[in-house]
Amino acid sequence: MKVILLKDVKKLGKTGEVIEVSEGYARNFLFKTKSAVEADNKHLNDLKMHNQSVEHKKTADLEKAKELAEVIKSKPIIILVKTGEGDKIYGSVTNKEVSKEIEKQLEVKVDKKKVTLKEPIKHLGKHVVKVKLHQDVVVDAEVHINKL
Repeated sequence: MKVILLKDVKKLGKTGEVIEVSEGYARNFLFKTKSAVEADNKHLNDLKMHNQSVEHKKTADLEKAKELAEVIKSKPIIILVKTGEGDKIYGSVTNKEVSKEIEKQLEVKVDKKKVTLKEPIKHLGKHVVKVKLHQDVVVDAEVHINKL
């Protein structure tokens, strides 16, 4: 009997897969636990429509990420910090401050976890910071640290 999995089933398959199982296994376990439905025309069509909508959403997300990448590349982010003697920064600039400044200056919402710094910025000047907008889109943002 062919069934469509509604949940991931260990040693059987992942959500959305159409697989062949015995009738007893399907009726006594998969259907009762709502882990699968019978693969008739209606359910196969629903699966096809669902897959198309998921694919469309992925494509739209990728396009949006590419647009945001162009915005972030277009302008440098300027962060003003307090300094002491010899232009030494008090504290450091972290990914949290960088994400806040990107949101404030470029009006692009970026989660602080998506901003990658090897280590906090502790010097004035120009720095390059990686921003992951999508699994396929990583952009280098130019960050200028200036004194207040």
